[in-house]
Amino acid sequence: TWNDGSAILSTTTDSNLGKLARYKRNSGYVWTTELSTAEITAFVFQPIYGKDWYVDAVNGNDASRGYLPNMPMKTLAAVMAKVEATYEKLVDIVVHAAPGTYGEGEMTPAGNTTNRVYVSAGVSLVADEGSEKTMIVGRFSETSGIHNGPDAIRCCYCERGAVVRGFTLTGGAVAQDGKYGSSGGGAYGNGTLIDCVITNNYAVRGGGASGVTLIRCQVTDNAYENFGTATSGTAKDFHSGSAYFSLLGSAWGGKIVGCTCLDSAFGSVKCINSLLFRDGGGIVCSNCVLAAAPHATNPSTFDRNCQTNVSPDAVAYDANLRPLSAAGATVDAGIWQNILDHWPAEFIDELGVDYAGGPRIYNGKVDIGPGEYDWRGDFAKTLAKRGVEVTAAGADVTTN
Repeated sequence: TWNDGSAILSTTTDSNLGKLARYKRNSGYVWTTELSTAEITAFVFQPIYGKDWYVDAVNGNDASRGYLPNMPMKTLAAVMAKVEATYEKLVDIVVHAAPGTYGEGEMTPAGNTTNRVYVSAGVSLVADEGSEKTMIVGRFSETSGIHNGPDAIRCCYCERGAVVRGFTLTGGAVAQDGKYGSSGGGAYGNGTLIDCVITNNYAVRGGGASGVTLIRCQVTDNAYENFGTATSGTAKDFHSGSAYFSLLGSAWGGKIVGCTCLDSAFGSVKCINSLLFRDGGGIVCSNCVLAAAPHATNPSTFDRNCQTNVSPDAVAYDANLRPLSAAGATVDAGIWQNILDHWPAEFIDELGVDYAGGPRIYNGKVDIGPGEYDWRGDFAKTLAKRGVEVTAAGADVTTN
């Protein structure tokens, strides 16, 4: 029985537990029973948690429960640590992040750089209101004289099987000059980032991101920086991962599918259905558009479906990375099967959405690059004599 003097309101009998008493307990009611010491040792009381957890950099408190929307924790590190400690196995856990700047808390895996957050397999970290309102901010070294250094903090470590969605990752750097601690100042690991912006980060390899899979992300304006010197290099943005329908400043190694690369693509990176503005040499391209001349001394491989030496005017695009003209070199020039052959099966639900959130196919064919030309205006012109406004169009609707 309760030892606080709670009054018995009623009793009942249970076939398994015997006589039960109903007590008034704080703001609710509790059924309990009188048990001997021997009987008590036979019971195991297991709390039951849902799959959703909550964190709020503005209104949260790390002493809060975290599993109730109105009782969020404050830092990503604290909520992730509690999630790890709560479940025997992490499966389909979602951590909801309210808008705000997450620039406190630290998590340091063995032998690696300290991170603002370490996202484990089976967990999705989701910014409920997107990257414009939700930021993870790392820390530049305050002791080394450059950005990388022993006290630097990476924004995010994303383990294989983990997902980070809808954040801006900025201000991160790496603390070590070793294999695992020196890459990806914004994001590192083998997990997946979706609809994220990764900018103004530093690392020895891949200042923005390294190793991870990107879907509809922007990774630009990051930097490569050796320990001891503030030198920059071309592996500044994305290093040895896989990117889909994304905007990249530069890419070294790995694979990019349906992307736009503004600076160098180099280091044997495989480029598929992508728009490139500079050939850094040694790349392997399938069905790509190169708005520049091929590298002169380190030849790249271009298959017969590629277009090279294309004028930048012929590949102009808007802020959503969508071609400006139906006559553009990338419009309807993609090969859908090439994308399907390389798309990660576990994210097939993301396949039908372009960089800006619109349909991935208009006019019956996919475009080269991350964004689709919006054919609705052209359809409307064709149908204007009938007084029709086109607000949506399926992938199989064409101008023919």
